[in-house]
Amino acid sequence: MDFTSGGERGQAPGARVLSFIGRVLLAVGIPAIAFYVLYQGFLFLRDSDAPRGVIALVAIIWGVGGVALLYWIFNNLVERLPDEWTARLQPFVFVGRLWLF
Repeated sequence: MDFTSGGERGQAPGARVLSFIGRVLLAVGIPAIAFYVLYQGFLFLRDSDAPRGVIALVAIIWGVGGVALLYWIFNNLVERLPDEWTARLQPFVFVGRLWLF
């Protein structure tokens, strides 16, 4: 099974390895940053002395935005896979948000 795109066939092996490492770092780094931001929002909501209205507004934005952000990230990761794997995994990305909560 060949996972390279048409433009990568003419690249040197070193360039392909660096490209692969960069993709893996992005695939791990972007969700890690998103989880960190969501965790900081959780800490704010848990330990805040802000007025209740502000906490309620932040909680709504944090919850809806967090779920949308996670869906967008994981959907983009799955869509970068070959078509066969995209068709298999996309339903789990869509329903996986429910399992998370």
